[in-house]
Amino acid sequence: MTNPYGNPNPYGQPNPYGNPYGMPDPNMKQAQPYHGLAIASLVLGILSFFCFGLIAGGLAIVFAAIAKGNGNKSGVATAGLVCGIVGFVLTLISLTVIL
Repeated sequence: MTNPYGNPNPYGQPNPYGNPYGMPDPNMKQAQPYHGLAIASLVLGILSFFCFGLIAGGLAIVFAAIAKGNGNKSGVATAGLVCGIVGFVLTLISLTVIL
């Protein structure tokens, strides 16, 4: 028997309200693993330029290394690693000049 009301989606487009059955959309981008550590490394790497250079820079390097080692291929982890290294090294240089 055919539907007497016609096609419920006559334009053949996907449902604009998402999947009504609660199943995940296969086209959605999956979150990177350890994304929180990557963000924390970026924040600490930027913070290492201004204050707590050795501590914040060291933590940024560690957090970025953990995130990248566990499969996070985002640029956020790489940026956190670079900022952490630069902040750590600049702090070491400034401490050797001052002392």
